[in-house]
Amino acid sequence: EITVIDRASGNTIYQKQVDGYLRSVKPSPTNKSVMKVRLGKDSISPFDEFILDLSNNSVRYIISERDWFSWMPDGRFMLINIDTGNMRILNLPNSSTDKAEETTVGHLTVPEDRYMGDFNVSPTGKQILMIMNRRGTTSSEPDLWIGNIDGSAFEQLTETKLIASAAWSPDGHYVAYTTDTGSICSFGGCLGSC
Repeated sequence: EITVIDRASGNTIYQKQVDGYLRSVKPSPTNKSVMKVRLGKDSISPFDEFILDLSNNSVRYIISERDWFSWMPDGRFMLINIDTGNMRILNLPNSSTDKAEETTVGHLTVPEDRYMGDFNVSPTGKQILMIMNRRGTTSSEPDLWIGNIDGSAFEQLTETKLIASAAWSPDGHYVAYTTDTGSICSFGGCLGSC
């Protein structure tokens, strides 16, 4: 079930029951009825990712499984293609059958020993913050990378090998992140506190 509450009044604005397991709900920064969601049969099954409009119970955009998604501060959204690194900004279409207006803004070059994870566009709309995972290791060794909105100046920000999630401060000057110290476990033990 998805519920949107007006914090000032405490009133429920939208409430929708869905079949399946919802995860990674990310509300639009400009529209209280629109959000990006992932929906699967259960918590571990494959999922579909799309932009849902609760005002008319419609899917506004279906996100390809080969793209990573982030909202832009102005309500548009950015997609980065996993295979090509192409970075595009899209205007939200009126329905899933309408074609989204798309602008290519750059290219993200990923080091050969890494692969993309989730990312967020800064509140200023000028930078991205991405979790990058390492290839060829027993764990994914996730760290944060930061770069410009066009993919330039993309560089490693942390060296923890344990990043779980990250977020920008509202002014875009700071980054906060969590580490998962129990994420590197084997039969011989764990790194951190499992």
